[in-house]
Amino acid sequence: MVVSEKAYTQKVSLSHRKKYAQFFTPAEVADWMTDWISGHPNLKNVLEPAFGLGVFSRLLLKKCPNVFIKGFDVDPVILEEARQGFCGMSNVHLELKDYLFADWDNKYDGIVCNPPYFKFHDYENKKALAEIKRWLKVRANGFTNIYALFLLKAVYQLNEGGRAAFLIPSEFLNADYGRQIKDYLIRSGTLRHVVIFDFKETVFDDVLTTSAVLLLSKEANVSGVRFSTIHNKNQFESLRHGITSNETMLPSSVFALNALDPDIKWRAYYQEQAGRQYKNLIPFNKVAKVVRGIATGANDYFVFNKEKALKYGIPPEYLLPYFNAFSLLKTK
Repeated sequence: MVVSEKAYTQKVSLSHRKKYAQFFTPAEVADWMTDWISGHPNLKNVLEPAFGLGVFSRLLLKKCPNVFIKGFDVDPVILEEARQGFCGMSNVHLELKDYLFADWDNKYDGIVCNPPYFKFHDYENKKALAEIKRWLKVRANGFTNIYALFLLKAVYQLNEGGRAAFLIPSEFLNADYGRQIKDYLIRSGTLRHVVIFDFKETVFDDVLTTSAVLLLSKEANVSGVRFSTIHNKNQFESLRHGITSNETMLPSSVFALNALDPDIKWRAYYQEQAGRQYKNLIPFNKVAKVVRGIATGANDYFVFNKEKALKYGIPPEYLLPYFNAFSLLKTK
């Protein structure tokens, strides 16, 4: 019996779902992501690295009933629910393992994924980065979110002619830690389409973040990398048409793969630029670099207080209140 995402969220506590960063893919998004995978002319095996309840696999089996599917997840609770939903299917193999530390020797015709969204301090960062470096020879930034490591590994595991579709936050496109990720995508020659979700409403009920879908392919014929932006759910059908026909009715920009620059923020490729008045400017990173300073936590030293104000005779109109996260929590 298939367990729906809604039934699962009602059954399993929010704290458990947050522990494993479980945020489910909207059906409309999962459907056209699997359209991209099922468009492979000779699809034999598919990997779903963050299996969850297996929404991608359910859709793929409707489109390609004989394909072999392998899935990984680290949460025994959700994997048990998924096993019940795929019970009796000999072409679906599920493993309770951490994908980043397993299955490196295997290649796949299709890989589809909505990976967990863990910041660098919320997972075994050093071990995962070391594993990526060992296999891919990529020295990922220490601030890299875990979803980007899933993406790097998936690209490595694509068969020749293979396809991948990833639903991930778009922040890496414009973040410092994203430079190595973008560089690897360019060097691998696999990036085909970047779809940015710029919704006024949220795509996920639980996640307030701008998302992106990356479509990748390890085929030889690279016509360019397309960047598209979706502003509402009504544009999904236009996007589906673009995936199946390689033409899109969405506003898009196409760039040669070797013209993409991993050192700049990629919003330059999909956001309207302010054009003429800024045409003579250059990227800031060509002349300088900005890094975050140390966080001392010494608020008693850096923050002024009433005693100091009285001591130095500073009038109240020259002072502003200061709040930190802890003081706000105490007022709730």
